[in-house]
Amino acid sequence: MPASHPVVVPPQVFFRRFSLIAGAAALVLLALLVLLTIWANAQKKQEVLAQAQAQHTLLAQAYVASLQAWLARSTQVADEFAASAAAREFASGFATSGAVLDNFQRIFNQLGEMQRLVNGVAAFNGVAVAVTDPVGLPVLSSVAGQTPTPAQQAAAQEAVAQNRTAIAQARQTPAGVFLDVYKPILGVSEPTQPVGALWVQLPLDAGFAALEAQARDRAGDSAIVLWQKQEGVVFQLTGNPPGLTALAQPLDQPQDQFLTVTHAVPGSPWWVTVQTPLAVALAPWQQYQMTTTLLLVLALGLVAVVIALTYWWLMGLQYRWRLQQQVGEAKLADQAVNALARTIEARDPYLAGHSVRVAEVATQLAARLGADPIDQFALRVAAKLMGIGKLSVPMEVLNKATPLTAAERRQLQAHILHAEKVLLEVDFPAPVHTIISHSAERTDGSGYPRQLAGEAIHPLARVLMVADVFCALTEPRVYREKMSDTDALKVIFAERHRYDEAVLNALAEMLAGPTA
Repeated sequence: MPASHPVVVPPQVFFRRFSLIAGAAALVLLALLVLLTIWANAQKKQEVLAQAQAQHTLLAQAYVASLQAWLARSTQVADEFAASAAAREFASGFATSGAVLDNFQRIFNQLGEMQRLVNGVAAFNGVAVAVTDPVGLPVLSSVAGQTPTPAQQAAAQEAVAQNRTAIAQARQTPAGVFLDVYKPILGVSEPTQPVGALWVQLPLDAGFAALEAQARDRAGDSAIVLWQKQEGVVFQLTGNPPGLTALAQPLDQPQDQFLTVTHAVPGSPWWVTVQTPLAVALAPWQQYQMTTTLLLVLALGLVAVVIALTYWWLMGLQYRWRLQQQVGEAKLADQAVNALARTIEARDPYLAGHSVRVAEVATQLAARLGADPIDQFALRVAAKLMGIGKLSVPMEVLNKATPLTAAERRQLQAHILHAEKVLLEVDFPAPVHTIISHSAERTDGSGYPRQLAGEAIHPLARVLMVADVFCALTEPRVYREKMSDTDALKVIFAERHRYDEAVLNALAEMLAGPTA
């Protein structure tokens, strides 16, 4: 059974998969951050609304309690009178129409004393007081000639029927705003059964105004309103100045732009409403929302930075992998190029080792000029292959000791075009083709085969042309002896207009060696 081999994932596949996974993770993280922020804002909004509603409820309950305490203080003497034996015995005489006839003499005998007591209660409290029968009609009053309205009678009947204090709707008079408060009066024979009511006409005085001011102070930015609904119209009760004010905007209907809490005042037709604009009530939430949005933006920015750094790291890994791959390919290619270069140089013993020397000089010059390893590799390959086109040039032209004719010169200069054709199908990882095509050009346009000049010549080709000329001058030829490095440098500098100035300076520095 053949041995199994581990599956090796190519680096480019790894980078692609890792990028996809990292990108998907980043998108999921961003989505989670956004959803978390939305959820947190929604929760905070509900929390703020609940807190505001609870605060409104406490304000309304406190106002109701204060109002009930004020009513109790204002009617304390009336309560004591309603619970007195004299009031109970007198009211019992009006429990039924038959009782009035049966107790006429006794009622008549008590009438003077009861009138004095009623007047005393009224004077002490500064209010109007009356004793009513079970249907709400006054039988004794501190103010003569009072006739109750149907609403007042209904409140008196409620107090008798339910055995609790009842309050009718507030009424506006020329003398001010009055509250009709009815206190049940219990009978004598049946102590738990009311037989009438004590009618107290309570004005909205300074005590009520102070109560209202305290409630408003506690409410702060919220509006707190005591109101009643009369014939379909909502009226606000105010103590300073006392009055009933019709409200254009009813408080008993939902309002989208306000947070509203309403509580009933027990035993009365009144309601207490605490109201705050939503914008004010939600101000803490809006501040929270701004903070969370800012934090979200910062988090998104941080994620973006992490993504960018990860991408930069991946690109660095990929670049290093590609560089290593190219270096590996370069080693193989260099071996093949060297073999080919030796084949080229075998035609002419004077050219032996020329391409290797040109490659070394060109690489050193490129390194001095700041070229990266890939450019240096491309320059080395181009230097070793630039003479491949000379395989098509006749030997008698290559080795001719006398000056070439015009036709022979054209044959020799055609070696660049032949090199382009030979190398056309070779896929080099760097601009080797261009470097070889431009290697015989000159910066002043006097080169061949296309008479390119200046920046039109590839920068690496400008390095190669100087290295090629320098190595050729310092090597022997059939028609001359070799020159020294110094003499060769002088010859090249004598024609410096034909070469790149930066490359010439780099050559001079290289030949000068390290300075002390």
